Amino acid sequence: MLKSFVLSSAGGPRGGNRGALFCLCGGRMVGNAEPVVRKLHAGSRRAKRTEKPVATGHEGAKSKHGSGVRVKLTSTPTVKPLGDESDALRYMKLERKARRTPEKPPQNPTYNSDTITSIHMHRADFPSFEEALRERNALSAMRKFRDICADETARSELALHHFSSLLRCLVNNRVPPVDDMKDVMLSMKQLEIAPDLACYNAMVEAYARLSDIDGARGVLGDMSAAGFAPDMHTYNLFLRLYVRKGELDEALAFFNRMISEGIEPNVASYNTLIAGCADANRPDLAAHYFSEMRDLGFPPNVVTFNHLLLMHIRRGALDKAEEVFSQMGAMGVEPDLFCCTTLMSGFSKAGKVDKALELFTRMRERGLEADVTMYTTVIQMKLKAGDIKGAIASLGDLQAEGKSADGILYLALIDGAIKAGEFDAASELLRKFRQTQFKLPAPAYRSLIQSYAGAGRIKEATGLFDEMKREGVTPGTVIYNAIMRGAAIALDFKTVRKFWMELSAKPEPGEPEKYAQPNATSYAIILETNIVARDMNRAMDICAEMAKEGYEPETHVFLAMIAGNVESRKFGNAAKCIAWMRKSISSNKADVKNVVKENAAEFQDQIVKLFNQAKEAAGDDNPRDSWYIRKIAVGLYHELVAADVTPPAQVFASVMEFHRACRDLIGVVKVWTTLQKSHHEPSPESVLSLVTAARDLGQHRTAKAVHDMLRNNTSLTLSPKAWEVYLQMLARFGMDSEIRHGLLDMVNAGIPLKASMWTQVDRRLEDAQMFGAQKRLREFLEENFPEALEEELYGPEESEADDGAGEEDGKDEINDPASELERARKFEF
Repeated sequence: MLKSFVLSSAGGPRGGNRGALFCLCGGRMVGNAEPVVRKLHAGSRRAKRTEKPVATGHEGAKSKHGSGVRVKLTSTPTVKPLGDESDALRYMKLERKARRTPEKPPQNPTYNSDTITSIHMHRADFPSFEEALRERNALSAMRKFRDICADETARSELALHHFSSLLRCLVNNRVPPVDDMKDVMLSMKQLEIAPDLACYNAMVEAYARLSDIDGARGVLGDMSAAGFAPDMHTYNLFLRLYVRKGELDEALAFFNRMISEGIEPNVASYNTLIAGCADANRPDLAAHYFSEMRDLGFPPNVVTFNHLLLMHIRRGALDKAEEVFSQMGAMGVEPDLFCCTTLMSGFSKAGKVDKALELFTRMRERGLEADVTMYTTVIQMKLKAGDIKGAIASLGDLQAEGKSADGILYLALIDGAIKAGEFDAASELLRKFRQTQFKLPAPAYRSLIQSYAGAGRIKEATGLFDEMKREGVTPGTVIYNAIMRGAAIALDFKTVRKFWMELSAKPEPGEPEKYAQPNATSYAIILETNIVARDMNRAMDICAEMAKEGYEPETHVFLAMIAGNVESRKFGNAAKCIAWMRKSISSNKADVKNVVKENAAEFQDQIVKLFNQAKEAAGDDNPRDSWYIRKIAVGLYHELVAADVTPPAQVFASVMEFHRACRDLIGVVKVWTTLQKSHHEPSPESVLSLVTAARDLGQHRTAKAVHDMLRNNTSLTLSPKAWEVYLQMLARFGMDSEIRHGLLDMVNAGIPLKASMWTQVDRRLEDAQMFGAQKRLREFLEENFPEALEEELYGPEESEADDGAGEEDGKDEINDPASELERARKFEF
């Protein structure tokens, strides 16, 4: 282990450590001075060096304004005059114009030699400048500095310590303004004030905080050119730069190279290395350097232990963190607020709230004054543990010490009190919050309203809602939904409908679009509210409106609507709800068998009523409504069948006819099969629908199957229209022998053969190009039914209108079903 160091140090202002500069500049040789080697004793902390001011170009003398060098010029400095008043007024107008343009905010002038000396917006105020430096007010100090630079008399008072303090003030910003700092250095050059080592280190630190290695090396070159050798602070800044960039390997290589060049590290060096190891999650390496710094006689300080604690807390190694904290006390290092807060946070994350609070109490007894951050940590832990009273007590302790809680802490306490059911405490906290300078932001309003409404405190929620609008904060849909949901749970239907009316109100013509619009959640809340209130007509209207907006209820809402309509004896609405549910993407598989089975008789009556309504609508020349009602009725039929409830006999024919009009032969056959399995005898209308579907939609095997069924099942009754369609079906597929048998069966059933029947059959044979069958059938008719041919030739004695048995006329109750279906789809749910 290292016990001593060898450092090559400058012997004068232009001297420099050649090897060290090579190390800092990443392999580039900087400087021309000859090295002077000095051996140090073991355990020494730093090499002492003397620095002398350097006069560049002219004979110089010390300034009375500081320890810097003021060069006395033989000629006037190259400082531009202010300019006439019109220039200043012109600039003021331009700046005022820029302030009035919100989309182009005014830009600060560039601090180069021209703008610093030519723009004078305010009177130079040297005392205010020095006060701003003392208060570390970077913005104010820079503004005053610009005013002073613009005043020839005032800038002559500037000294080195002013520039050094200003640079120190600027570099302490969260993001160091490097450009401003470069302008300050340029102003020093313009005024011929030579920067000292602190100025250069400030520039290096600025680049280090920005992780700009090239910029830092550039400053190092300027430092060497000015005759300064880097001190330990410079090396530590470069070490910190590598760590900040996350380049731990480069930082370690730099550290080792620094030692090999004879540069002795210090506590800050090791703290930087340990911080880098902690950030890289290298606890073994951090422990190594912690041990090494102690072996070399560098006592760890509170910063060292802070890095170690934070590393173990991040890793979740709480036992290691406690060990480090105990070691800290054993070494006589007093923990600071950061140490305690870090360890308390670790305990809290591990669920050890009691240990965290015990640590807080112990630190308070030892005289450690807690800040707002520590109190916030304690309060959050108590809230997490459900100790709302303890959290409020900690808030009182914070305020008793003269500290002010921020708005976030108040809101956390209010939310915790509401969740714990301590509504009186929450109201009191809210009252105190309103007495502060803070205002509730929109997210806070939303959180509080949701909490109050969720707890059923509708009065408080609506009060916050009104306050929100008074403060000019526009409530969103989420807030409306929260209040409506809370009011619905509390059965406050009046409040639900009030906020629904406000949310769903359409803007007047010419008004802008509303910010809050109903969404799927809004519709679900108002829909369920009306269902619970048994206002089923309003619920049906909202459901239809919901569909127009592209939303659909969830399955449980559909089932609730069906149940509500059934309880209200509104079986027509219940059937509509079932049809809507089956069209839904998410609810089409929902089971309603029990509801249908328990109310079988009512739904059987309802399906008959629906088909009768459809016929009335068709008679009123309203095909759209007729088709829509038929669809609902057919959907109810399928629900009855699925629930093992037999529909009424007259319903089967209507359902078969609907499927035929939809050109759904399979649907027709399924209904026919269900009819045959039931206890009902097929009606003539059912047979007609089956035969018509086979004629218009079937193939040869379908016609053959229907023919065989009719021949074998003598109990089936065919109407004259059904016989006519049956013969057309046989003719379409050229089944001439079956036609002859069918003619004989029809006549035997008491249905006379008319010329109109024969004409349609003859036409279909001709269309099918069955000319042989057409000839044989004519011969059969001439032999057995000559009167039918004579009637065809001379016309019937009593002309009867064609009842539309042809394929193009066989549309029965529905006019042009295919086109009507296309038109009706536009109006489906």
